[in-house]
Amino acid sequence: MCSEGKKNPTTRFGAVAPELPFEEHSVVWLAQVKGSVLYRLEPDPICETTCKPIGVTLKPGETLVVPQDLWTIQLKNSKDSEPAVVVAATGTWD
Repeated sequence: MCSEGKKNPTTRFGAVAPELPFEEHSVVWLAQVKGSVLYRLEPDPICETTCKPIGVTLKPGETLVVPQDLWTIQLKNSKDSEPAVVVAATGTWD
């Protein structure tokens, strides 16, 4: 996923707005290649009484792995960041 040329776009992944395929017990890997991106994890209704929103900024070389059935992921370029490049993939775990 590349957000070059766009000013602070927001992209969502997960149970609420699935732009990536969703399967039971699926996970999404987000690998930061260039720039920095703010990731906000919002709990899915199944987890909202226990889980609290989480914010994390990834830098190049860092990876975030998130279960899609518990979280919705929003990502946004940092305001002062160079254009960002993120590699995203999905998979399942049992």
